[in-house]
Amino acid sequence: MLEVKTISSTRNLKILRELIMAGADGLSASHAAILSVLSTPSVFRAFDELRKLGIVENDGAIWRVVPGNQYAEKAAGLLDAERYMMLEGLVRQEIAEVERKATEFFGPNGFALVAFGSSIGGEPLEASDVDILLVADDPSKFHVDTTQMKASISFSAYNEIEDMWRAGDQFMQNTVARGILVHDPCDKLARLRISAPRRVATEQALDAYIKSYKRELELYSRAYKSENWEEATRHRTKLAENLTRQWLLRLGVQPKSRTELASQLKILCVSLYNAFDNLTKVIPANRRQAEKKDKELWRYRFLTSRLSDETPEFRDLLDLLYGNEQATELAMWTFLRSRGFEVKESPGAKADMLVKDLDSGKLFTIEVKSLKSGIDKKNIGIYLLNRAGEGKNFCLVYNPYRDIPADERVFAINPEVARRAKEKGIRLIPSNIFFSKACELLIDELNKSDWIEALLSITPDVAGK
Repeated sequence: MLEVKTISSTRNLKILRELIMAGADGLSASHAAILSVLSTPSVFRAFDELRKLGIVENDGAIWRVVPGNQYAEKAAGLLDAERYMMLEGLVRQEIAEVERKATEFFGPNGFALVAFGSSIGGEPLEASDVDILLVADDPSKFHVDTTQMKASISFSAYNEIEDMWRAGDQFMQNTVARGILVHDPCDKLARLRISAPRRVATEQALDAYIKSYKRELELYSRAYKSENWEEATRHRTKLAENLTRQWLLRLGVQPKSRTELASQLKILCVSLYNAFDNLTKVIPANRRQAEKKDKELWRYRFLTSRLSDETPEFRDLLDLLYGNEQATELAMWTFLRSRGFEVKESPGAKADMLVKDLDSGKLFTIEVKSLKSGIDKKNIGIYLLNRAGEGKNFCLVYNPYRDIPADERVFAINPEVARRAKEKGIRLIPSNIFFSKACELLIDELNKSDWIEALLSITPDVAGK
């Protein structure tokens, strides 16, 4: 019996969803596998079936939706409708009220509506987390008060959206690409999301965040001085989010929605994650708590400044995440020496360096591997182990999927690789955890001796557990 290829299989829809989100930039098979939580062979089968249906195409290793494909545009609408129905009831109520009043004012074909931000982050949240973008030719005269009066509404004209997109405005690109297109009658935004190239304009985005930070800081200071603690809390949270977005951008990572910021931090720098988590926790709004959180805010500002490309030692660390093997090794060598370790070549030990803390006399050896794939794959992991050295305090620091954004990689290891590494006495240390531990050393959270102990006690995640 002839097998019928269909767009509606779960596997194909998962891949199509990720390709739609990626837009004209497309995805490699390994990146799509990570995002969709599918095996690489399953991803290739989905690519092949969608290609035979004329929905996707590839340019070498990069796959993308065929520009202007009407089936992809309609599928994007259905996927958005599914995400919309999964929102918490009050969130849908807020959005529906804005949509109804916009229909009365502009007519059904005169506007588009996008829900974005933390309200669509995947977890049911309160109506206060609703962010809405209303797009119309002249939205300036439109005004709406919803029942809850908590929806945050931004306005823009269609031509402004297109201009901002072409200029590389990351806020606009992320809003349209990752948001829910609640109302898009002419599919203008859907076509933009699927087909328009996404220019990266990091400097412009940073400038915009810095200007926004200054405005928010003024509002925070005003609320704090007037002892309006609830208002101060709201602005303080926005300041923390702003500082986080600036830090991620400088790291070469695209900031995501408010609910995803903490997860991005947790993958890359546990010290910053802990500080951000404490700073943004919901607490009673009173003077004592406000004074405590004010100190935490300035501490967080110091940390994001210290852990930035303005600090030479931190700048060296970035190659741990993005460099090839030679650059990664050099970055680690330079950083460890800058923190007072003795670093030497380790001849005959199948290691890149021998590291010693001169104060405590503690020693460990490091072998560095930077990969375009990951050791969640058994064959790659076994190959690395066979080439690595062994012995007391031997660390294999691996940087997987280096061509994929650092916050989206799979750092877990294959179970068989984990077992064999333990037998050989090899400590497997993911580059993101080494990077996070290096940040702790840079901000003096640990002395060198304790830092070595913390490094040697790392246990990486095992795939499938």
